[in-house]
Amino acid sequence: MHALLCLQIVDHPDSAGATHFCDLSPDDPAVHDLCLLAEALGDLLAEIDSEQAQAVSEKTLDAGLNAA
Repeated sequence: MHALLCLQIVDHPDSAGATHFCDLSPDDPAVHDLCLLAEALGDLLAEIDSEQAQAVSEKTLDAGLNAA
């Protein structure tokens, strides 16, 4: 979904993703809303990745301490 909102998968004019955006004008107010949604989703995904990486690090550290 994030790739679609960020237009990362619409680089080819015949792609399925491109058809979703062909009727939107850059001046359409919906474009601004889509940009805000893409940014918010990107921030949320980054936060989730960070929390998962921290949890993995803590488990690895705990496993190392328990093995010693």
